[in-house]
Amino acid sequence: MKLPPCIISNGARVDPGRLLFFVVNIWILLFLLPAVRAQSGGAEKQVPRVGYAYPAGGMKGSSFRVAIGGQYLSDQARVGITGAGVSVRVLELFRPLTQQEFNKLRDRGEELRTKAGITKEAKEAKDVPAGALAKLTEAERTELREIRRRMNEGNPRKQANPAIGETLLVEVTVAADAAEGSRELRLSTAAGLSNPLVFRVSGLKEFCAQPVQAHPSPKKLQADQQRAVARTETSITLPAVVNGQIMQGGVDRFRFKANKGQRLVFAAEARALIPYLADAVPGWFQATLSLSDAKGRELAYNDDFRFNPDPVLLFEVPSDGEYYVEVKDGIFRGREDFVYRVTIGELPFVTGLYPAGGAAGAKTPVLVSGWNLQNKQAIMDGAGRGPGRLLLSLAREHQASAPVPFELSADTELTETQCEANHSPEKAQALNLPVVVNGRIAHSDDKDWFSFEGQAGQEIVAEVVARRLNSPLDSQLRLVDAQGRQIALNDDHEDKGSGLSTHHADSYLLAKLPTDGVYRIELSDVQHQGGEAYVYRLHLRAPRPSFELRCEPSAINVREGEPAPLTVFVLRRDGFDGAIKLAVNSGGPALSLDGAEIPAGQDKIRVTLSTRMAARPEPFELRISGTAKGKEGEQMVREAVPCDDMMQAFIYRHLVEARSQQVQVLPKLQQRPPLRMEQDGPLQLKAGKEVEAFVPVPRGRGAEALRFELSDAPDGLTVKKLVPSMSGVTLVLACDPEKLKPGQKGNLLFSVFYERQNKDNKGKAKPARRVPIGYLPAIGYEVLAK
Repeated sequence: MKLPPCIISNGARVDPGRLLFFVVNIWILLFLLPAVRAQSGGAEKQVPRVGYAYPAGGMKGSSFRVAIGGQYLSDQARVGITGAGVSVRVLELFRPLTQQEFNKLRDRGEELRTKAGITKEAKEAKDVPAGALAKLTEAERTELREIRRRMNEGNPRKQANPAIGETLLVEVTVAADAAEGSRELRLSTAAGLSNPLVFRVSGLKEFCAQPVQAHPSPKKLQADQQRAVARTETSITLPAVVNGQIMQGGVDRFRFKANKGQRLVFAAEARALIPYLADAVPGWFQATLSLSDAKGRELAYNDDFRFNPDPVLLFEVPSDGEYYVEVKDGIFRGREDFVYRVTIGELPFVTGLYPAGGAAGAKTPVLVSGWNLQNKQAIMDGAGRGPGRLLLSLAREHQASAPVPFELSADTELTETQCEANHSPEKAQALNLPVVVNGRIAHSDDKDWFSFEGQAGQEIVAEVVARRLNSPLDSQLRLVDAQGRQIALNDDHEDKGSGLSTHHADSYLLAKLPTDGVYRIELSDVQHQGGEAYVYRLHLRAPRPSFELRCEPSAINVREGEPAPLTVFVLRRDGFDGAIKLAVNSGGPALSLDGAEIPAGQDKIRVTLSTRMAARPEPFELRISGTAKGKEGEQMVREAVPCDDMMQAFIYRHLVEARSQQVQVLPKLQQRPPLRMEQDGPLQLKAGKEVEAFVPVPRGRGAEALRFELSDAPDGLTVKKLVPSMSGVTLVLACDPEKLKPGQKGNLLFSVFYERQNKDNKGKAKPARRVPIGYLPAIGYEVLAK
């Protein structure tokens, strides 16, 4: 039917087709705008992100203030700290002004100053008429002072890093019987759940170098402008924990009294609190510790502890008197998220264990090295525990040491004390596989040799676990035959499960033996270092194909009917390359995974989590597991370890473990059916061919305005065009024959959005702004042969 022309108020005639197009697009905007706050895309811009907490811990039996810095914070946030005995109350939120808010305040200030007779010229010449402010009412004078304060503190041009530009001030109360140790702090707002931060509970008195506040102080603002700050000094009594934030060029000094003969431990935590800073080189706050006497003479200095960037000082006090410890950044950088904690006192500190592991299910006697230890020997109890690594603490007078790692194994355990001298090929210690040898590289030229009988075609694994157990050893493994001919060599082997390692110094070999005979393994330190601390555990065995899972992010925000994207990483061990089926083990049938299978040989998969749950104010824990068949057909089940994919220094990425994976279910924003791809089974892709996929959209719901984009797409697959219709949208996918290979499998994740056209103040068109809506549920694909 042909529509008649329409007349608008100024008498102009309007084409009915254009009017219909205008009305439909207005309706589309009204329909789509609420979805901007959906789980992904747009929601991610509103979900709170926390960058630091200062102080990053406190003493049990006390109440104290904590400033939480981040972005998209809220004074209505719920702040949770894991574990019993800790409660949090929100006090105040500071948020920098937007440019629009700043301009509005500036204009109002000018209006008040004009009323008072203070012209711009008079202000610049500092020739303000006497009694000018008397022309204003008391309320107007108060308003003008408040405008000056807010413009000074909230000036958007003074915010060097918007990601930590907002500050939420809270009061934390820790019960007297709360357990000491490490916890996680998270924020939950109406927009979702934040990433976690490390938070410590201690039994020592705590001191802060700077006051804890939400609003930037004038001194801090001046420091930000000058890019340097004055040295602070705080008096403390030992034992204690000191806290601080290092601004650029800043130095914090703590003064204390000590007595001759005291064996003091100064253990800093900086990188341990915030493992990686995406926009800082080398990627973390590189704290340094310097100790001096009352005359200013430096007595000790450290900027790391072995391979750990966080420094430790072990100092025996030479005489009674006052001493100073200073904390700064190694290259004088600094900002609000350069947060540290230093534990100081005659406290137990473990520098090493030998052996560094033992048999699962048994008790292992170990020699302990360190400071202020009650005993140099201990019994590590593995009763009731299976193979793996655990963290143990040693106590002295009710003070526990920092946790140290200890490994348990199901294989036969040997130590070098049970072996002959094995420092040459001729004296190699004969071993029966499988076995774990606990040893030590005692000096710079030390090389430990081991031998075993092998058969042609036999596969063997030789793996060193040392750096992952806090040993400074940088191992190298070399496999040779009876004539000394090299079969395999390895220095460093990456373990993506060690997310805090930036140097994967442990060695690993998987080799097939060419003939029957005697083979030897040489183990040495590639840096030609050695000593008491250079301990190792050498695993010699047949391959045991297996896997581990990591799932990120550790904070998931999902709405009913709006899938939330997750990434599951596979750490394949000893050549395992099988497929893995994923499942949700929490939340009941209301939670489900789309695309829940990791194809054989792949090391990660993108999936989506969907829920039919109603919104709930409190987050809950998510548990995901993977099931696969082993080499002998046995079923292997592994639970995914929650983690966050963190960036270091603009380029490197690390999977950093979290204590738990938390899900926040958010309210449904509108009553509309979720978008899903109309597809049975995986998409069948053919290299060099176009493939069509259809997404139904309810009639009248604006299919022509929707846009679809592949997220983390396989190389060679693109969305060539979109074909809207009355019933939905057809996605035409182009498959590059040079990049997509037959047999390739995985999941596809499509983000959904529409583009909003904007104009500037002069009516000139600006680049279209993308307004995200969400994701389609993940769908599998496979590439077929031509």
